[in-house]
This record gives sequence, C-alpha cells and structure tokens, in this order.
Amino acid sequence: MRSALVVSFACAWLLLLQLAGASHVVYDEFFEAEAATAKVPPSIVNPQLRTGYHFHPPKNWINATK
Repeated sequence: MRSALVVSFACAWLLLLQLAGASHVVYDEFFEAEAATAKVPPSIVNPQLRTGYHFHPPKNWINATK
C-alpha cells in the first residue's frame, strides 16, 4: 500500500514538473517544403506519367538471401 502511494506521488510529481510528459518538436523547414510542393501548378503534372502499377510482394515474403 505504501509503495503504491509512493509510486503515485512520484508519477504525479514528475507530471507536474513535466519530466515524464511527451515531447513535441516542430520542424518549420518541413512545413516550408510542404508549402513549396503545394505550389506546383497542375499544368506541369502529367497524369500519363504517373505509375500505374505498384509492386506488392506475396504474403509473408522476406527479402533475404539464405
């Protein structure tokens, strides 16, 4: 009982200090790259040049040489 209380208190204390919380880092350069690709005019994108076939390996297929 006492150990559960100590663990609960420690977890609450860490959460209050934000030592056990999740971290979230924002990288602005990735948002700039997304904005640049969104500005591509649709006139230069040719739908005939898109890939029409996507390779799907058989079930439980492993790329290993044994």
